[in-house]
Amino acid sequence: RVDHLSDGDVTDNEKNVYGGDLIEGDDDGDNSQVEAESNDQLLPHSKPATSKARIAICGAKSVGKSTYLRFAVNRLLSQTHKAVALLDCDVGQPEMSPPGMLTLTIVQTPLLHPPHAHMVMGPNSIISKQHAGAYYYGHISSKCDPTLYVQSISRLLETYDKIVDEKYGGDECQLPLLVNTDGWVKGMGFQVLSALMDVLQPRHVIQLIGENRSKMFDMTDVMNSIQGSKLHVVHSYNNSSTASSLLQTDEMKGTATVPSRSASVASLVSYDENIDTATVPTPVTLPTPTGAASIPSLALRSLRLCTYFLGGNSIWEAFDDVNFGCMGIYDPHCRISYALASARPYAVPMDAMNYKMMRGCSVSRDFGNNDDIILDALNGAIVGLCCCGKEKEVANNMAVIEPCLSCVGLGLIRSIDRARRLFYIITPVSVKDLNGVNTLVGGNLQLPLECLYRGVQSESLPYLSCDGLSVGLGGDVMKSKNYLLRKTTSNI
Repeated sequence: RVDHLSDGDVTDNEKNVYGGDLIEGDDDGDNSQVEAESNDQLLPHSKPATSKARIAICGAKSVGKSTYLRFAVNRLLSQTHKAVALLDCDVGQPEMSPPGMLTLTIVQTPLLHPPHAHMVMGPNSIISKQHAGAYYYGHISSKCDPTLYVQSISRLLETYDKIVDEKYGGDECQLPLLVNTDGWVKGMGFQVLSALMDVLQPRHVIQLIGENRSKMFDMTDVMNSIQGSKLHVVHSYNNSSTASSLLQTDEMKGTATVPSRSASVASLVSYDENIDTATVPTPVTLPTPTGAASIPSLALRSLRLCTYFLGGNSIWEAFDDVNFGCMGIYDPHCRISYALASARPYAVPMDAMNYKMMRGCSVSRDFGNNDDIILDALNGAIVGLCCCGKEKEVANNMAVIEPCLSCVGLGLIRSIDRARRLFYIITPVSVKDLNGVNTLVGGNLQLPLECLYRGVQSESLPYLSCDGLSVGLGGDVMKSKNYLLRKTTSNI
C-alpha cells in the first residue's frame, strides 16, 4: 500500500514527471513502522528539498527495490520522457554496473533484462555505452568507508546538476532522477542512509517495508528535516496467497507487479532480443512462480562479474553446459575460466601507471605502501581503472590518490610480468575510454571461483585463506557460502 498524493503535494508539472499513478494508492494505508534507532547522523539535515524530479527508493534487503526501480524507469520512459537519470548507490547489487562502483547513467531505452544483461560494459552494452559519471568504491558494502561513499555520491549529483543545466536549461523535470540505494538500513546503515538523503534532497522517497521486524525502519524523522519532501510507504509482498489477493484489489490497478529477483534471473539467456524497445508495453500483472527460491547475493555478484569480463550476456548462449540457479553458476568443465584465459589482454607498462590498494582494504591497512605486497595482492585480482589528476609522487612509484576516484570500469589483472614490468589486463571497456586511465586501484572485490581453473584443470590449484591474504595466483580471503547444501542434507 502506498500513501496517496493529494493535489497539494504534486503540481501539474510533477504529475507528468512521475507518470501519474506511479506512486499512487489508497488514502488510509497503514504506515506504522518500528521506532528508528537513535544514532547520530553523518551529516546534518538543513537544506530544503528544492528539487522536484528526484525519487529515492530505499528499503531492507530482498524487499523489491531493484524490481520497483526497473518498473519506475520503464514507466517514466513510457510517458513523455525521452531519458531518465539513474543514480546507482548500491555497490553490492548495482543495476547498471558491476559491483564496487557508484554510477550515474542516462537511460533512454526500457530495462527489459535482468541486471547482469544490461550493465554498462563498453561497446557490447545494450542500454548505454558508458556512464555519465562513475566512481570506484572497491567494496560491496557502504560500511567499509561511509565517508568516501557519501562523497562519491555527492560528486555524481554534481554531475547530474551539470547535465541538467547544460542540456535542459536547469529544468530537472525533463530529466527525472531515480536513486537506487542498498539494503543496509539498521544501526550505522541507517546513519549512512540519513546522510545520503541529506545529500540527495529528494522530492519523493519510496520506502519498501518487509514482513518482519528486521526489514522495518522509521524514516519520518529524516524526512521531516527535509522541507518539501514526501515519504511514501510501500508494503512488499512475496509468494504468499495474500499477495495474490492484493493484486486483484482496486487500489493496485494500474500498478504492474513483477516477479521476484529469483524469477528475473531464472536463466542466463535473457528475454527475447527481438523485442521492440522503442515503446514500453502496457504494464500487466505477472504471476510469481510457485516455490521460487531466493538467489544469494554472492551468486548474483559472481554472475555480474563473469558476464562483465566475458564481454556481455550474449556469451552465455555459446555455453551449452553452463547453468545458473539457486546454487550459483554451474560450470563443471571450466568453460568460463577457459574463455578468460583465451582472451587477448592489454599489456600495460608498470611505469605508465600508478597502482595502489583502496583505502580500507586489509592489505593497505596492514602493509601500507609496500610495493612487493601490493603487486602480490593485485596479481589475479579485480581492479578499478581510474582516471586521476596530477598527484604527488612518493617512493616506489606509489601515489597519494584523491579520495574520490573517477572510474571508467573494472579490469582483471590476469598476470604480472615483473621482469618486463608489465600488467596483463582483461577488460570490456573500449579503447577510447581506456586512453585516460592512469591508475589501477585494488579493492575488496573477490574474483569468482568460476573465473579460475579448478581441480584437474588447474596446474597450480589456487586456495583461500582464513587468516588473510594468501600467496599464489587467485589467493583471497575465504568467504562463507551458506547457500551451499551440506552432503548430509543434499538429498533431503
